[in-house]
Parts: sequence; C-alpha cells; structure tokens
Amino acid sequence: MERRLGVMLSLFAGALLMGCAPLPVVNVDHEQVQREDGKQLSLDDMEHAIRMAALMEEWKPEVVAPGHIVATRRDDDNAWTLSVDITYSATEYSVDYKDSHGLDYNPVKHVIAHHAHGMISDLQDRIRDAVKDIVPAGAGN
Repeated sequence: MERRLGVMLSLFAGALLMGCAPLPVVNVDHEQVQREDGKQLSLDDMEHAIRMAALMEEWKPEVVAPGHIVATRRDDDNAWTLSVDITYSATEYSVDYKDSHGLDYNPVKHVIAHHAHGMISDLQDRIRDAVKDIVPAGAGN
C-alpha cells in the first residue's frame, strides 16, 4: 500500500511539473477570417475587431502602421510582460511572438512559460470571434 501511494504521488508530481513546463511558442500564420454572414470586411473593420479583442483579453494594443498592431500584456506588479506582433489584412491575420520579460522565454528552444502560451492562444481565439461578429463600417442597413 505504501509503495502504491509513493508511485501515485510520484506520478502526480510529474504530471504537475509537466503542466507547468514551458511550451513551444505557436505563432498564427495567415489565419483566414470572415464575418458570419460572409460579407467583406475593410482594413479598418479588422483593426477595430483586433483592438477590441485585445482589450477584452487585457492586452494593450498599439497601432504601429495600417495592418500592424503590437499588443502588450503585463501583470499588475510588472513582474512579466508579453508582446506580440499582429499583422492583418481585410481577410486574414497573423500573430507572432515579439518579446517578453519574466516568462522564461528560451530563444534557442523557442519555448515560453505555460501561462504565456495560454494568453496568446486566448487572444487568437478572441480575435477570430470578434472578426466573425463585427458589423462593417458604414453598414447601418
């Protein structure tokens, strides 16, 4: 019984450590998007959707140029920061890791803290949802 308990605790500890292990940074490359009704979006519509999605996920979006936003998220104590480049057109977007501090990013292995991986994934999901639901500029009909 003791041996069995020891094995179970070892397995649990291993699983716990694996769950917190750094994960590969997964960038989104040219993700095709469209509204639910299939109508065309403008570049301004995409910018609006991406900015709203970023704000809803507690990222600070900064428009660098038409078709390019840098979004940054930081914790309340500034113990960590995470920035991504979001490039976009009227029909697609890409999200690429830009920079981080305090999130155990390893540039050789291209891995980052599990927490950061989840934040980037949540941002990507929110962008996809925001684009589907947006009402194009000038559409009041």
